[in-house]
Amino acid sequence: MIFTYGILISLGASEESETYPFPEDPLKGRKLFVSKGCIKCHSIWGVGDPLGPDLAQMSKKQNLLQLAGLLWSHSPKMIEIMQERGVTRPTFTPQEMGDLMGYVYYFNYFDQPGNFIEGEKLFLEKGCAECHFVGENGGKDKISLDDYGKYISPSFLATGLWNHSPEILSGMNRQGLKQPEFKGQELAHLLAYLRGAAINQNGEIIYAEPGSPKRGQDIFKQNKCNMCHAVWDKGGRKASDLGRRELRLPLTEIAGKLWSHSGHMWEEMKKIGLSFPVFSPKEMADLISFLYFIQFYDEEGDPKEGKKLFREKTCIFCHALEGEGENVGPDLGESEAHFSPIFLASAMWNHAVVMEDMLEEKDLAWPRFSGNEMRDLVSYIKKATEISK
Repeated sequence: MIFTYGILISLGASEESETYPFPEDPLKGRKLFVSKGCIKCHSIWGVGDPLGPDLAQMSKKQNLLQLAGLLWSHSPKMIEIMQERGVTRPTFTPQEMGDLMGYVYYFNYFDQPGNFIEGEKLFLEKGCAECHFVGENGGKDKISLDDYGKYISPSFLATGLWNHSPEILSGMNRQGLKQPEFKGQELAHLLAYLRGAAINQNGEIIYAEPGSPKRGQDIFKQNKCNMCHAVWDKGGRKASDLGRRELRLPLTEIAGKLWSHSGHMWEEMKKIGLSFPVFSPKEMADLISFLYFIQFYDEEGDPKEGKKLFREKTCIFCHALEGEGENVGPDLGESEAHFSPIFLASAMWNHAVVMEDMLEEKDLAWPRFSGNEMRDLVSYIKKATEISK
């Protein structure tokens, strides 16, 4: 599967969205992380060799092109360390680079564990105790939530909250109660309380498979979510654009937003004649995984800024584009790398040693990329290539 840059703009077109580059399994890159030797220098959440940066910390709030920029910027140091250790520098096909990048991006899908005491407070403050109880703190005519204590994945609680939200909200309206909202880690705290306080008679613990962004994309379309929600300006306008940066959130925060807006969404569905969708825990995990991976990509960059960067980062001293520049390296106007950030990241990594030698010969410093610079550069290369063809 080739990852294509800008493909998110086709969300509303069913025939095009089949080519969406969402991974089927975000954990597929784990094998590469080991087999390619990344684990020998990098830790994940403090686990592993601390020689290089902790990739879970480094990848926070980073999208694909930002990760590609970090990978490029750190290449000289990695080359040096590998040579010192006598390690053969690994190469990556575009597919392998896509799997590895997806795996690194997935590190921040899960939140930090919630706090039991905070969760207990929230159970009371959010009004949950009006209708529910946990453990031995029961009450007449109240519904037990003990069953949720055996689930490790937040997707089970998210499923229960969503599927029962019409019933829950109707009951709250009858009692004159407002729908509570969950922000930040509040849902994680509530889940920690449910796990700790629930009576689990047989000690059963249930885990869940990681959600599949690819299957979640299909669920998103099948349930007509894009009738109200756009992604990068493509889709409905009734609700928020899910490509916005402020929606780059981990699992329980996405689940919290789904619940917090469920009442409003239900009302809007009724207005346009849509039935309220019910999800299985697996489907909910897939859907949330898809929502999280939307942020793996980015909106189009600024080609004008990219053209400046092409000069400032000294790309022009080795590469030709728009009839300018030197032909020491490939003419980027004829390269396929611009079609995909994954293809570009793979090509840049695989040729880093050669490029470092060329830069030394020309007495040029190794260019580094930060923020959205890689995005703008790719947008310029893409636009320039399209014009030339």
